[in-house]
Amino acid sequence: MAFVNFLGLTAKGQLEPLKVRAQGIYFHGNVSDIDCSIHLMFLGAMTSNAMAMSFPHRILAIDNTGKDLVKTIPGFRPHPQFRRTFEGAFWEMIELKGPSPQANEIQRLEADVDFFTPTTSNGGRVVLENFMSKPGKPLQHPALDRYKIKLTYHTMESFESWRGEHPSQYVKTDVEYVRDHFSGILGKSAAFPRKYVAIQIDDPETKLLKLDFERSDKHSIQTSGHKGVESIRMVADKNEADFSFFYFNEVPPPDLHLVVYLSVPEAIETTRFKLEHIALPERPKPLVSVDGAKKK
Repeated sequence: MAFVNFLGLTAKGQLEPLKVRAQGIYFHGNVSDIDCSIHLMFLGAMTSNAMAMSFPHRILAIDNTGKDLVKTIPGFRPHPQFRRTFEGAFWEMIELKGPSPQANEIQRLEADVDFFTPTTSNGGRVVLENFMSKPGKPLQHPALDRYKIKLTYHTMESFESWRGEHPSQYVKTDVEYVRDHFSGILGKSAAFPRKYVAIQIDDPETKLLKLDFERSDKHSIQTSGHKGVESIRMVADKNEADFSFFYFNEVPPPDLHLVVYLSVPEAIETTRFKLEHIALPERPKPLVSVDGAKKK
């Protein structure tokens, strides 16, 4: 198992800044045109403090024959991820070209990763008070304006009004199913009040990391479910509109606050890691028939 301890040990009793472990290498694709992926685990003080981590970028990877293994995937723009283990670690999979048949190790793998630690002091944590008091109207805050982010709370009534102003050319999700994900009494008074909070999201620069909620006394309130922005996607006037739905175990208070976490430059710390001499598993061999010819 390859392992790197970035910047060495710290004082006794403290977490080391960053450890990166190669947990496994997997071959995939056709045997004649094979690719591989490497599973990495990130842990240490930097991961414990961070809310999210970017996908590795500025990647350098070569095997011990000198072959360049960096694989470019057109249009690939992954969102920062939040996956963690109980250790507070992040996991990531990097896709690489298949090593040379003569190679027995990845000689070197380097990349940059960004760790996101948004706080009120660095401008990455923004609290929007009583945001449910103005359904259908974009929420106002200088930090949102700075990155052209529009967040709009919707009831069923404001959603129907928005739909009337933006006739959709294509709707993926059935409208009756969508109706249950909004508060409000339109069409289903027996189900009022509902436990969903619906937020319309427009984030052209992909600066939005996460949305949380807190009560007016500043205590956080947990959601028990979340329908991601992909769960309802509408094309209105040829522009996509994303909605995110948050479910609560109890009816959320009307003075609920929305907590917005942003990937502002002041909240990002970039670190470069390097792994060396990562042993490769045995390369898959083509199936061979009795007469020695390759099977199709």
